[in-house]
Amino acid sequence: MTSLRGAATYSNSSSHRWRNSPVPPSKGARRSRLRCHVLPKVFIPLTKLCRDRCGYCTFAQAPAHVASPYMGLDEVMAVAQAGRDAGCTEALFTLGERPELRYDEAARWLAARGYESTVDYVANAAQMVLESTGLLPHANAGALYRHELTQLRTVSASQGMMIEALADLAAHRLAPDKDPQRRLDTLRFAGELKIPFTTGLLVGIGETRQERIATLQAIATSHEEFGHVQEVIIQNFLPKPRTAMANEPARVTRSSTGRSASRD
Repeated sequence: MTSLRGAATYSNSSSHRWRNSPVPPSKGARRSRLRCHVLPKVFIPLTKLCRDRCGYCTFAQAPAHVASPYMGLDEVMAVAQAGRDAGCTEALFTLGERPELRYDEAARWLAARGYESTVDYVANAAQMVLESTGLLPHANAGALYRHELTQLRTVSASQGMMIEALADLAAHRLAPDKDPQRRLDTLRFAGELKIPFTTGLLVGIGETRQERIATLQAIATSHEEFGHVQEVIIQNFLPKPRTAMANEPARVTRSSTGRSASRD
């Protein structure tokens, strides 16, 4: 499965204006002129198993609905080589978070091949892609601890994790990896390790406007201290069939309580 998509990153050059932003840019950013680069990437969905059960997710699947808990290394290399041949420069590893802690099938698959964890397998797969194809791995492995970020740092050009929302939301009640402090810790660890990092918000899953602003401010504060945030994604919620939030409204406005709501 080869998917081509451009990732926008920014560097100093060209004009850019900050308008109507609740988070003021840093002094350096106000003085900078920014230029957008598009990096064609190939997506490598290493596993669709996940221990989290977010109310809006359609990516995660149960073991009964996948042919194998993880892509094999031969499959990974086939996708990476197809991406390279199509002109990609980056390999984006997408995956569910820590499925081995929920599914015995995932734990057995990893153990049978000598891996201690999903992150351990991501590191090996990324190293193979880097050394064999020259594609730059980007690891989007979720909320990681410092030693896991360090392990992936040796085999990837950048890493990422969406903050989503710094709020206690019903959508995340069955998702232990979406704990706000865990996400913030990962963002901080990445900064301390000087890892170029992609993060962002998921808008419309029950958060208030103030909570969105607080999330943006937390990202800005971390970047102000470490200078490591390379991209901030603002992703809107859309209801999907066969999810817990299938009947939730798609459009975001402000209700009388300030929480996201629909408007006809």
